[in-house]
Amino acid sequence: MRHGANVLRAIAANLVDPGSDSAHPGSGLLASRTAREALTLLAWAQPVTMGTLSGSLRLSQSACVRLVDRLEAGGLVRRQGRAGTRQTELVLTRAGRRSADRVVGETGDVIAGALEAAFPDPDDLSHFVAALDRLATVAATEAPDVYRICRVCDVSACLAGGLACPSADACRAAADAGT
Repeated sequence: MRHGANVLRAIAANLVDPGSDSAHPGSGLLASRTAREALTLLAWAQPVTMGTLSGSLRLSQSACVRLVDRLEAGGLVRRQGRAGTRQTELVLTRAGRRSADRVVGETGDVIAGALEAAFPDPDDLSHFVAALDRLATVAATEAPDVYRICRVCDVSACLAGGLACPSADACRAAADAGT
């Protein structure tokens, strides 16, 4: 069991090197894993409040403001007031949407390539993906916060072909249970 856990941890940390300039060429802003996660989250969940972004990325309020300042200065996000409140919401600009799509596409391609190389037989791949869904459901059940769990997701890929999103299912079950 510990071997499997260790291998999964190593794969998650290293399959796509989050700090590598080669993983995200030409963008100093996107060299930051946190900036990429913010864009990816906004790509499927916007508008998002500063509080939601801060909690999802596990950033202090001041660190989140600095991140958003950099993303805004780079033309990737825009702040807007939330109607009827004093909260600030964040939305992607056109450039931010293109950058988020590029980040998701590049990392997805690397991971898809690794899956195809590791599981050339479609049945083996299908079984492995089913096992990943079960693992994601367990992880989501332990920490039912869809923004935190799916901050790096390509939600459209997750839901392709009518498949259920394991973290959304777990979060929905937690909400129904009143937790």
